[in-house]
Amino acid sequence: MATQTGEKYRDAPIIGSFISEDVSKLKYLRLLNLCHIRFEVLPDFIGTLRHLRYLDLAWNYSLKKIPESFCELQNLHMLNLRGCRKLKKLPNNIRKMISLRYLETPTQEEILPENGIGCLSSLQYLHLRDCSNLLRLCEGIQGLKSLRTLYLRNCSVISLPNTIKYLTKLEMLVIWDCPDINLKMELQGQDCDLRLSLKKFIIHGLESLVDLPEVLLQASPNTLKFMAIRACERLEALPEWFQNLTSLEELEIATCPKLSSLPEGTEHLTSLKELKITNCPALVRRCRHDGSKIAHIPMVHLI
Repeated sequence: MATQTGEKYRDAPIIGSFISEDVSKLKYLRLLNLCHIRFEVLPDFIGTLRHLRYLDLAWNYSLKKIPESFCELQNLHMLNLRGCRKLKKLPNNIRKMISLRYLETPTQEEILPENGIGCLSSLQYLHLRDCSNLLRLCEGIQGLKSLRTLYLRNCSVISLPNTIKYLTKLEMLVIWDCPDINLKMELQGQDCDLRLSLKKFIIHGLESLVDLPEVLLQASPNTLKFMAIRACERLEALPEWFQNLTSLEELEIATCPKLSSLPEGTEHLTSLKELKITNCPALVRRCRHDGSKIAHIPMVHLI
């Protein structure tokens, strides 16, 4: 059973008690869409909807707080808080939401608490968006043992926790418009036996980036199929170990003005089917001059 109250109350300043008449008695509700409703505190009655599976609270610009009673929704699978930029933090007991699989949220915290998001062992998709204060993810991120997609967008994060290398089910990592992040993560001796499952690696608008995360990429040599590197203005070179990514099928490089050449050993990327280089003048000139490095690639786009 589903309901949508967003349209009904779109132009009204909403408080919790105002919508409780519509929703609180629907005890077996599975899906609830409360997008674009202007309340500051999520109504307490939502915590009584124990059968709720999907809750969409996106674009509630005034939302500042979610009550602790919300964490009683232990059957909730999806929580969307996109655009709730005034939300200070998630409830302290969010670790109790043991069935949560999809979470998109902002936060005003500087560091994610160890006993919060990092304890959501069923979480498969995590999107941290518009987190201007967030400097670090929790070091205990390895608790997200089911995580398949991690998406950081418009955050102030300065680095990834070292424990991210233990997320063995992670398939997609996207880091978008995080200007201060440093992704340098060198492969250490104890990491030689790491086997990760990363399939897609996408970075965009990382103004401080000078290195790629060796640990994550080199530990996924048999699974990594797609890589996109866009708008990384300080990136001057791809690492020599890049040639070890022998399962890579698509590589896209765009708007990296200081990148002037591909690394030696590119011919070892025998699975590479498509190479697209856009708005990288020096790199395009070099590839056109030394075509032998890319001669084995079936589709090459130099723009």
